[in-house]
Amino acid sequence: MIMIPLVASDAVRISEGVINLLWRTGVFVVLPIVIVSLLVKSRKHEINRRTEVMLKAVESGTQLSPGWFEKTFPEKQSQRLTAGITWSVIGIFLTIAAVVMLVLLTKAGSDEEGIAIVVSLGAVLAGIALGVGVGKWIAYSVAKKNAELFAGHVKEDGQD
Repeated sequence: MIMIPLVASDAVRISEGVINLLWRTGVFVVLPIVIVSLLVKSRKHEINRRTEVMLKAVESGTQLSPGWFEKTFPEKQSQRLTAGITWSVIGIFLTIAAVVMLVLLTKAGSDEEGIAIVVSLGAVLAGIALGVGVGKWIAYSVAKKNAELFAGHVKEDGQD
């Protein structure tokens, strides 16, 4: 068996490669799984809470409307608008943070590769957050316009 001696620089490169692999795995595999599981648990908790309230109402003899489980249109619209504003603000803050870090790292004389990694990561995250925020705002405005058009159409039909 032939043993190849490792130089200190080889060990550093190997450890950097392992750290890079673990970081990418954590961000691109584990983080989305955690986010999805939290969303599923949140929705399941909301459904269980509504079910308990409905069962108590049935036991006490109170009548519930058939659409009681569904969210109303204004609730959905409010959630879209809130989500759009939140994601847009996060995107703006990430953009500002990326620019500030670029300026600070450039003034500190950091290596070019480090600056590129930090700024590109900040730019990607900021772009994703801004895209989601703007998408939510567009969904809110389109749904609002459609609701207004539908309400106007219903009024016109009622007048005929």
